[in-house]
Amino acid sequence: MKSKTKTINLYILRHGQSKLNELHIIQGQKEFAKGTNGLTEKGKKQIKSAAETIKKLDISRILSSDLERCRETCEIVNKKIKVPIEFVKDLREQYCG
Repeated sequence: MKSKTKTINLYILRHGQSKLNELHIIQGQKEFAKGTNGLTEKGKKQIKSAAETIKKLDISRILSSDLERCRETCEIVNKKIKVPIEFVKDLREQYCG
């Protein structure tokens, strides 16, 4: 009997420009005061543009870091594709101290 294999496609999307990216601050895992970690208007436009491409893909679920800039990115994309989102602390970027 042949076993059936299922192909899984993994798509990786970086968050849009964050407020701290704009100031050339390396943020790492650190979350500053609420509202300062999110996306700039430019970052939101970047993700809305990416979402137009992403909606053409067969995406069944989003896995993301739980950091604010990543959450905001996922929420923008998910307005187009409407799939479950799972925020995973282990997906945070490297700890910078």
